[in-house]
Amino acid sequence: MDENSYIEKQLSDHENRLRRLEESDVQQRIELSNISKSQSEIKLMMSEQAKEQMKQTEKQQDTLNNFTKDMFNYFKEKENNKDKIEVKTIEENFKIKFYRTKQFWTIIGSVITGVLGGVLAYFGLK
Repeated sequence: MDENSYIEKQLSDHENRLRRLEESDVQQRIELSNISKSQSEIKLMMSEQAKEQMKQTEKQQDTLNNFTKDMFNYFKEKENNKDKIEVKTIEENFKIKFYRTKQFWTIIGSVITGVLGGVLAYFGLK
């Protein structure tokens, strides 16, 4: 009988160890699936951020292009007007040039900062 009880005890211990291993395996699988799900969510979030960044970069590029066209047209128009002989009044002689104003340099600074920020952010995501 001793031998029988010893074998039954061994068998019971073995079954308990197997059960614990199976439970541990199930827990590991659950943890792995959670990690995989988290990775997928992070990839999706990074993809959405990259798309948003690209949209912002495109908007900034469009703004810069429009600003450049406007500035080009302004100077072109100014050059064309130089050819015309006009009598200027004293008031016209004392007008402040736009490119010497704070507003002009604020716009230029904002555009450059925005473009540089977009470029740095874009390359920072890679």
